[in-house]
Amino acid sequence: FVCRIQDARYTYKGKDYTLGKFTMNGSAIHGLVFDETFEVGASEAGPNQAMVELRYAYISSDAGYPFPFECLVKYTLKGSSISLDTEILNTGKETMPLADGWHPYFQLGKPIDELELQFHAHQMLEFKHLIPTGVELPNQQFTHMEKIGATELDNSFVLDRPTTSPACILRDPSARVQIEISPEASYPILQIYTPPHRRSIALENLSGAPDNFNNGIGLLELAPGAVATFSTTYTVRAY
Repeated sequence: FVCRIQDARYTYKGKDYTLGKFTMNGSAIHGLVFDETFEVGASEAGPNQAMVELRYAYISSDAGYPFPFECLVKYTLKGSSISLDTEILNTGKETMPLADGWHPYFQLGKPIDELELQFHAHQMLEFKHLIPTGVELPNQQFTHMEKIGATELDNSFVLDRPTTSPACILRDPSARVQIEISPEASYPILQIYTPPHRRSIALENLSGAPDNFNNGIGLLELAPGAVATFSTTYTVRAY
C-alpha cells in the first residue's frame, strides 16, 4: 500500500484486516517493504549504462496482509537518467489488493524555498486528516513553473491524461539545473510533501491514492500468478 491506511484497518472481499507493520498517529504508513532487505540479482556496468536488479519475497509476515508476492526492482542508469522498473508477482492462491509507490526526497543544494516547481495536474484529491475524502478538487497551483517559496504541501495530485513528459520538474533557476520526473501511466498520482526543515522535497509516484485499500481510488487487484508492472524515470539536466 502507499502512504497510509486509516486506523491500519481495511476490508477486502468481505474480510477485515488490521496491519501491524508500522503505524504513526493511528494510521499504517510506508507500506510493507520499506525497511526490508532485498537480494541483488542481475547486474551489469558498461561505459554507457549500468543496471542492477533487486528482489524480495514477501511471505505474509504481517497478519494484516496475508497475500504473498515477489517484488523485483530494476534500476537502470544511462547518461543523466535513472529508470526505476518494478514488477509485483502474486505468488499466492488468492487475488490480492495492491498499490505501489516511491517516497524519494530531492534536493538541489539549497532550501526548497529558492527552487521552482511545475507539474501537470489540474485535479487534486481532497484530504481530511491526510486521508482522501473521494472528492477531486480543481488545481491551478504549480501548473506553470513557479517559485516554491513558503508553500507547504502534503497533497495528492492527479496527473493529467494523456501523460505529459516530464510530468514534474524541480528547478534551480540560479544554477540552471533541473530534475525531471517522467512516470508511465502506471503511476497516475503525484504525491508532494514539503518537510518542515525545507532542505528537500518529496515527489512521490503512486499507482493509487493513500488509503485506497479502503477508498478504492486506483486500487489494483492482482490475480494469482499475475504480474503488475510500474515504471518511472528521473533525469537531471542543465537548461
